[in-house]
Amino acid sequence: MLLASDKEGSNTAENNAALTAFNGKLLGVVSVTLDALYILYFLLFSKIWTTKKARAIPKIN
Repeated sequence: MLLASDKEGSNTAENNAALTAFNGKLLGVVSVTLDALYILYFLLFSKIWTTKKARAIPKIN
C-alpha cells in the first residue's frame, strides 16, 4: 500500500513537472506571438492614425 501511494505520488509529481514545462513553453510561444502581433498592430495603427490625422487637418482648416 505504501509503495502504491509512493508510486502514485511520484507519478503525479512527474506529471506536474511535465505539465509545468509544457505550460512554460506554451506561455513563451504565446507571449512571443502576442508581442509580435502587438508590435505589428501598433505600427499599422500609428501609421493609419497619423495618415487620418494628416488628412483631417486640411479639412478642418
